[in-house]
Amino acid sequence: MSIASNIQEIRTRMDRAALAAGRRPEEVLLVGASKMNTAAACREAIEAGIGALGENRVQEMREKLAQGAYEGAPLHFIGHLQRNKVRQVVGVVSLIHSVSSPELLEEICRICHRRGLRLFVDECFLELSDGGREASLAGWLDAFPGLFLLRAFTKSYGMAGLRLGYCLSGDGGLLSAMSRRVQPWNVSLPAQRAGVAALKEEAFLDRSRQLIRRERPLLAAELDKLGLRVCPSQANYLLVKSRRELFGPLLERGVLIRDCSNYEGLGRGWYRLAVKGREENRMLLDALGAILR
Repeated sequence: MSIASNIQEIRTRMDRAALAAGRRPEEVLLVGASKMNTAAACREAIEAGIGALGENRVQEMREKLAQGAYEGAPLHFIGHLQRNKVRQVVGVVSLIHSVSSPELLEEICRICHRRGLRLFVDECFLELSDGGREASLAGWLDAFPGLFLLRAFTKSYGMAGLRLGYCLSGDGGLLSAMSRRVQPWNVSLPAQRAGVAALKEEAFLDRSRQLIRRERPLLAAELDKLGLRVCPSQANYLLVKSRRELFGPLLERGVLIRDCSNYEGLGRGWYRLAVKGREENRMLLDALGAILR
């Protein structure tokens, strides 16, 4: 099957899934992992309508850049980024998918600042992590006016479906320009009222982090007993590896988890499980026990 045929088949399946989830297909970006593919194959994928290409090897990326492999599509960096490679990536790619340390992130900020580039950082799940708000880059906004932080009530306060988020930046001109160009009535009245109510719940995030910290090791230990490989976590999710298919059998039992088989570097058998309250976690474990034992 040709690259174009593969992309068309994947796009058709993605569109079907998006519509089933109540989303518009054009809102979903198809990113092709292009490592170990030739520059010609990358160009063929772009011509076939791939949304973006993703590389995780800096040297290979540089070689293909010289061959014009990515012209016509955004380029993402989707693998582990080493600190000594940052200068070769910043300003070349449009998106870095993962940053593994505050020191690496600060280096990226400094390079972007020196080069006059803007840096957009997603902090939507940060408030539910062990570091909480203290791990935010909000304190860097004055020093790095090109830094732009994204946050969402949807994640931190469990407001699924209301689509309420906001941004932080030290660049007043940018914020004013965004305000002038945003579509009218872009936030619904229910979302506004939910956001105002959420801001009054000052203790909610603290309670949520306490619950996650309390329940996460207990859930991880029980998952380990079931024979799953459990990766360490500092947030409200656990990444696990299973030798048996879990997504479909759990869905049949009324439990929805995240199938991570399409994540770069993972593959079949990897799943993401949310850390919830004791009763919900027990429901998940009981369902898993019925499948795995």
